[in-house]
Amino acid sequence: MWYSPWGQGISGRSEKPCYDVYRWEASLDKDPVFMQKEKAGGMTRQTPTALTAKLQEHFGEVTGRALAELPGRWKVDQPLHPYTSFRIGGVADALFIPASVESLQALLRIALRSGIPLFPLGNGSNLLVKDKGIRGIVILLGQAFRLLQVETGGEEAIWRVGAGVRLARLVHQAREAGLTGLEFAVGIPASVGGALKMNAGTPHGTFGDVVLSATVLESNGEKRKLTLPEMGLAYRTSSLPAGCIVIEVQLRLRRGDRHLIYQQIAALDQRRRETQPLAFPSAGCIFRNPFPWRAGQLIDGAGLKGFRIGDAQVSTQHANFIVNLGQATAREVLALIDHIKNEVYRRYRLTLEEEVQIVGEE
Repeated sequence: MWYSPWGQGISGRSEKPCYDVYRWEASLDKDPVFMQKEKAGGMTRQTPTALTAKLQEHFGEVTGRALAELPGRWKVDQPLHPYTSFRIGGVADALFIPASVESLQALLRIALRSGIPLFPLGNGSNLLVKDKGIRGIVILLGQAFRLLQVETGGEEAIWRVGAGVRLARLVHQAREAGLTGLEFAVGIPASVGGALKMNAGTPHGTFGDVVLSATVLESNGEKRKLTLPEMGLAYRTSSLPAGCIVIEVQLRLRRGDRHLIYQQIAALDQRRRETQPLAFPSAGCIFRNPFPWRAGQLIDGAGLKGFRIGDAQVSTQHANFIVNLGQATAREVLALIDHIKNEVYRRYRLTLEEEVQIVGEE
């Protein structure tokens, strides 16, 4: 049951399996929790007793009461596997969808004062949550962080985009507007905030190629605007300030030939569908490519395609993907990752580095 500080209970989200990354991306945008509008206007704000009690169990009497008063949506002792594309993950102490930037700022201040760990989840697509879950509060950015505003037009378009917007929406909007620069992102199931943190990309481009600036909240809740050089974007990484949460990104796109944009997006989309294992849950590429080699080729060369531990399997379609055949645990995935690294090192004397983010407790 979801709780809000206005005394409303919201039915839990569906946990129906959705194994295609593309369909899973769309399902989050249609989820009733994410799509629900804030309905606080004209209502008396009443903190549910049940919510307050549950938060106090985890965070103490005073802090729990303060958290329960924050505008937004709460769920306590929440399994995280429905929120990751891997469909793997233990329980979070609490999960919060802030109703506004101000609500998120207040949460950051309470957490800093009380020593509560925070984890912004994003779209959960390049993530492995361990089996015992995450201590502290997991943050999801909902409707309040899904702004998409065009600031200038002409041959260049400057977009202000909320960190909760999905890349799939940006690709669609840019295509319809005849703007080029985001074609590479077709099929990447990431939010804008997560795409910036990981500098999401493909051989055809990266998110950093179209970024101008970003607005973040620092760990004390203060807003800070970062220029592109300050973000330290590199291959599948960034050097954003520790503990910050991205709330908005400014992008620069250029006018292009709409027909060519359509063609390129369609071609890239078809290529991904032909080469990536979309029939089962996964977290995308597990390892970074150790230039000039490709991790998938090294894993394939080590004879590991199809190798499995439990329900975690090296994809038979793309060796740099580990797929969840149904009931895989994080422990099984981690054991498989270690086995892959050992076998690739034994054969090639190269050490693979994880691209997937691994969080939580064993």
